[in-house]
Amino acid sequence: MIRRTLTALLLAAMSLIALPGTACACSCAVPEPTEITTGAAAIFTGTATAVEHVNSDATVFTFTVDAIYKGKPNTTLNIRSHPQSPTCGYNFTPGTRYLVFATDRESSTTSAVPGVPLHTDLCSGNRPIESGTPLRATPAGDPITPALLTALGPATPPTLTGEPPYNPTPPWWWYGAALAALTALGLTFWHLKRR
Repeated sequence: MIRRTLTALLLAAMSLIALPGTACACSCAVPEPTEITTGAAAIFTGTATAVEHVNSDATVFTFTVDAIYKGKPNTTLNIRSHPQSPTCGYNFTPGTRYLVFATDRESSTTSAVPGVPLHTDLCSGNRPIESGTPLRATPAGDPITPALLTALGPATPPTLTGEPPYNPTPPWWWYGAALAALTALGLTFWHLKRR
């Protein structure tokens, strides 16, 4: 009888250990428009053009910017976010236009990426928008209220300067060109030495 009880307790304990952990879900309080705009280092509208998965904690999105509400007036911006929405990551879809709110403060959800100081998340207030002006949210997006438009203020057009698209490693042809140059130099040296 004791053996059966101990076996049942052991099986119960093992099943608790074997159960998968509970997933953390991201929950955000709905901030006021002035809170969203005050806390952001950069606010802009632009189209997501590229996605680069850097590591398990960071994805970098490249945007072609069409209007600036706050921050540097670049035509291209790189923004990082966590790749998973349960960890408050925001996944931008290439080809879609967005109103983006990004910060340069230290992030607890996404790892730092050299050359990409701006980051955003699900709680930042980002939303897909239709092309053209005035700002209009897509049917799936959050509404753009008069209070948000007032908090945003007037937009300025971007200048011709911008960040280059994020590229964590040099292109493969750099390695090929360096190898070809070293081979040519070595062959020239070997040929001259034989003479």
